[in-house]
Amino acid sequence: RTPTPSDSCDAKFMPYFRKFTDANLQVAKQAVADCLTKLRGHKNWRPDICKGNGVDLIIYAARRAEPSGPNPNNDMCLSGIRLIAEAALHDDTEDNFFQA
Repeated sequence: RTPTPSDSCDAKFMPYFRKFTDANLQVAKQAVADCLTKLRGHKNWRPDICKGNGVDLIIYAARRAEPSGPNPNNDMCLSGIRLIAEAALHDDTEDNFFQA
């Protein structure tokens, strides 16, 4: 099932989260890369990315492009994994990804 961003997701991530599930894989891929760039530039936002169902959306974006999945895209998968790693580099967010 394709997740949709919940109302409790942080507003600054909503533009990216909405595109993570776009039917056009290139749109989703660009959104993941842009979100990663934004998060790297604002490390203090790491706890905010997990609000609502942010963790589920990030994991979905990474998994939908898995090499063994229906839409293999190594660049998107790698960007998704990097986004998971970047978001988890905070004491308040790390557990969220391990529990997902």
